[in-house]
Amino acid sequence: MKINALPLFLALSILINCQGGGDSNSSVLAILAARKCISVPRIIIYHDEISGYDTDEFHCSVSGTKYNCLNIDDDRVWSRTYESVSAVSLGVIDPPSVAFGFGVQVAQRGLLELKSHPSANPSIVNDDYTFTYDSFHQLLSSTDVVGGGTITFSNYDINGFPLDISGGGSIAYQYNYSPTLPSAIFSDSVMFYDANGWINEVSDGGSTDVSFHYPGGTLQLCE
Repeated sequence: MKINALPLFLALSILINCQGGGDSNSSVLAILAARKCISVPRIIIYHDEISGYDTDEFHCSVSGTKYNCLNIDDDRVWSRTYESVSAVSLGVIDPPSVAFGFGVQVAQRGLLELKSHPSANPSIVNDDYTFTYDSFHQLLSSTDVVGGGTITFSNYDINGFPLDISGGGSIAYQYNYSPTLPSAIFSDSVMFYDANGWINEVSDGGSTDVSFHYPGGTLQLCE
C-alpha cells in the first residue's frame, strides 16, 4: 500500500503534541526518519551545444521506486523501474531516453527496466530495455526487448562498474567528486556527471555534444 509520508508525519506530530512523547511515538518517528530516499531531477532539458538549441524537455514524477518522465516535445513517457533505492544510490542518474546510446545505462545501478510509450496510450510500447545484476548490484546484461539483442558486461572496477562489453568494447571511469560515483565515463562517447551523479554532458567528439540542465528542483524516490 502506498503511503503519503508528509500527511502521516504531520498527523504523528500532532498526536505526539497532544498525548506526550512516549516510546511508541518515538519509534514510529524513527522509522519515518530512516525511510530510504534519493533525490532525482524534476525537470530535465537537453541542450544541443552545437546548434545552441534546447531539443527536449522532460517533466518527471515518482511513484514508489518508479521514475516517470514525460517528453513534452514528442508526448512520450519514459519509465524507469528500480530494484531499490539502496541499489540506485550506488550509481549515477542518466537521461530518461535512450538517445546517445543510453539504453545501455552502464553506471546506473538497480535499474530493472527502461520503457517508453505514448502518453495517451501506455499499451503501445516504443522502447523496452531490461537489466540484470549479480548479488553485488553489478550490471550483468542489458536486453533490448523490442529491437532484440542482449549486451553482456564483465570485469568490474573497484566500485562495481563494468569495464568490458560483449563484442570487444571497453569502458573507463574517472572519479573527481566522489571515490565511488563516476564523474566521467569513457566509451564510444564521453559522459560527464555532476557532484550529484546526474548526467551533465555527453560528447562523441564530433556531431554530438549535448548538455543537460535541471531547472525544476528535485523529487524524492523512496522505498
